[in-house]
Amino acid sequence: MWNAVPRSEPALATRRKGGIIGIRSGSACSRSLGTRLPGLLAALALAACTGSPVRERSSPTATASPTKSEAQQTIRLNGRLVFSYQQDDNIDIYILDLPSGKLRRLTSDPAADFSPTWSPDGKEIAFRSDRTGNDEVFVMNADGTGQRNLTRNPKSDYSPAWSPTGRTIAFATTRQDPTNDVWFMDADGGNPRPLVEQTGIDEYPTWSPDGSRLAFQCTLGTILSNRVGDFEVCVVNADGTGLRRITDAPGISAAGGWSPDGSLIVFNSNRDQAPANFSSCGDIFTIQPDGAGLRKLTDGSFLDCVSQWASDGHIFFSSDRRDPGGETDLWVMNPDGTDATLLTLFPGEKLEGVFLPSGG
Repeated sequence: MWNAVPRSEPALATRRKGGIIGIRSGSACSRSLGTRLPGLLAALALAACTGSPVRERSSPTATASPTKSEAQQTIRLNGRLVFSYQQDDNIDIYILDLPSGKLRRLTSDPAADFSPTWSPDGKEIAFRSDRTGNDEVFVMNADGTGQRNLTRNPKSDYSPAWSPTGRTIAFATTRQDPTNDVWFMDADGGNPRPLVEQTGIDEYPTWSPDGSRLAFQCTLGTILSNRVGDFEVCVVNADGTGLRRITDAPGISAAGGWSPDGSLIVFNSNRDQAPANFSSCGDIFTIQPDGAGLRKLTDGSFLDCVSQWASDGHIFFSSDRRDPGGETDLWVMNPDGTDATLLTLFPGEKLEGVFLPSGG
């Protein structure tokens, strides 16, 4: 998650091997890079705060993408995987075509572009960018053309999530609450309105398949001893009623998505590994929307960070399994946690993979 600590604190980046795990942001630097992801170099965040130049870097070549001989493709996929890719001092959005392994770069702005999400029809991608000087929600065509700012607001707007109908985008914003609330807007950026207004940080919403509910990360105003928000998973009806927290454990938990039938929510948590850490990455769990039926899918010392439960039934996540404590790759597994399959092998941090199956 990003926005790991109160925004009133001065900017302070905290790093582990492989990248940023938290940033405390004040009014002069409201990027709020934080605990949802395991990576991003500290230089990237500090450059945004200080105005230092960001180095140009080359794109990975298509030949550097995984091949059948390099990554053991236990799970076979057919579709497009959009993701955030960080190499050197910046982060952009790429698409990996599967099973061909063809890699395409969609954004090339010197600012940070990340948190991509597909429109239901696969024609557009919404994403987060600070290219205007603060966080905004942008949208572009699936080939990277037509990039445009939807939110155009001096406050921080980020973590877009398209509704199943494609008519509404949920997002997090500081427009009325400096610690973030979940809002809705029309798909063209019009008619912004609050969904959740409560104490603490609310961010990274994800829709149930039928569009009736959303899960998101919430703190309810609680701060852990390490000055990170006590992020748990909350669920609310799409009309704003029925708000409830469904997890409660030491450390940080982060919602990743819903099962295709809407009966389960997948999330990652550092509860069993290092609950005092800034990053929520750790193990991956599933839980029912009412908080019952908790099940652990991964168990180990790796930093697994779930990004999606795709419509084809597979769970996508980033992990440092190939390079413990270092760079993260994109992985996929079955809904019971079996057959974890590596999807990327090229250098750099690969994060937030969101898969669109062919025909989806």
